[in-house]
Amino acid sequence: LDGIVTFRDHYKFFVAQAAENLGLPTSPSASYAIATDKYETRISEGHAAYKASTSQQAAELINKHSVGFPVIIKPTNGFLSEGVHRVES
Repeated sequence: LDGIVTFRDHYKFFVAQAAENLGLPTSPSASYAIATDKYETRISEGHAAYKASTSQQAAELINKHSVGFPVIIKPTNGFLSEGVHRVES
């Protein structure tokens, strides 16, 4: 076995982990963990990022940090624009 590959973004972290465990060439699985988590990506780039599990928590964060509208709400996981919303108020 010379390598393993996936063509699905959802599996990149797991395939990288498997490759690491098998001693096969791969990018670090930790890199995929960050790249597939929008919150962790923002933090790793030195940008402000906030996590909320409910709309009430999101509203509290917006008020606490004086975040102006519009705001972009994104799930931490997912790819491309899946689940991304622009909120005006």
